[in-house]
Formats: sequence, structure tokens, C-alpha cells
Amino acid sequence: MNRIGLTGGIGSGKTLICNIFESFGVPVFYADAESRNLVNDDPSVREDIIRVFGEDVYVSGYLDRKKMASLVFHDKNALQRLNEIVHPAVREKFDRWMEKNSDHPYIVAEVAILLESGETSRFDMVVTVSAPEDLRIHRVMKRDGLNREDVLARIKNQLSEEERIRLADVVIVNDGTELVIPQVLRLHNSLI
Repeated sequence: MNRIGLTGGIGSGKTLICNIFESFGVPVFYADAESRNLVNDDPSVREDIIRVFGEDVYVSGYLDRKKMASLVFHDKNALQRLNEIVHPAVREKFDRWMEKNSDHPYIVAEVAILLESGETSRFDMVVTVSAPEDLRIHRVMKRDGLNREDVLARIKNQLSEEERIRLADVVIVNDGTELVIPQVLRLHNSLI
């Protein structure tokens, strides 16, 4: 079974591409969604976050994502500390998920910060979803209701588009003009 790590900058369209893979019957693991669940549901992850960031990052039993974002997206050390808490738990969940899906020719893991985390060796191929920065900013502002400065702060914590493309084995262009389904289908056919 081939393990495909799919990444891309915020707003590049990773979820769209993953949805296309799923329509072909490919299992997809969403690392960001798993991390959102773990910060609320895993007692040890929750305890570590409270120990590092304080109890006020949780409101009514759930992580206040806006408050956490304001803490970590302007402070690389805080972001690194959060990642050191959450990533091992996500990695463990992914390993169990992968075992359950080992009968497929390949699986896809959507990992927003795959290249930044140094986890590429866990995958047989790295696929980057690429889109121009202005389009990405517009998508995130519309999707998340953020202002331009907040989106730029998040982009600043990720690798540049050029670096992501350089480190990828395959690039899927999602610029709003090039069709993405044929690109994904070509990759799918090469993997099965």
C-alpha cells in the first residue's frame, strides 16, 4: 500500500482534492480534523494544553480555537509547543487508521504542515496542492471570516509556495483555471 501525504498552504484547496480522491474510493485521513477532535476528546492532550497555555483556553469544555489561534499564530515558539503536544497523538491515530485501511492500493493523508513537521519520511509520495497567494487569502477570508492580516499571519507560519513545490513529488494546481479532476485522475490511475 502506498502512503500519499497531501499538503498545501492554507486556502490552497486540500479538502477539495481529498474529496475527489474519496469519490474514487480512496481512504483519506484528515489530520487537521483529527487534531481538532483530540484537543477536546483526548484527556492527556487536553491536560498538556492546559498545563502549557492555561485553563482559559478552554470554554465550556471545548478549546477556544480563536483564543488559541491568537496565541500561536503570532508566536512561533507557542505554535511549536502546541504542535509538540498534538502531533504525536495525531500520528498515533493515523497509524491505527492506516492499519484498518491496509487493503487499499493507496491511502491519502491530508496534512497541512506535512513539510514543516518533518514527517515526509512516513510517506511514499508527497503531493502539494498549489494556488496563488492572493486566491488563497481570498478563500480563507471568505471561508473563515478572517481579515487579511490574520490570514497572512497564518501563511507566514507555513513554508513558501515555492519551497512546497520544490519539495513535492507531485503538484496539483488549483488556481481556479486549471481543471483539478483530470490532474487527480492521472495521479489516481498511476497509483492503482
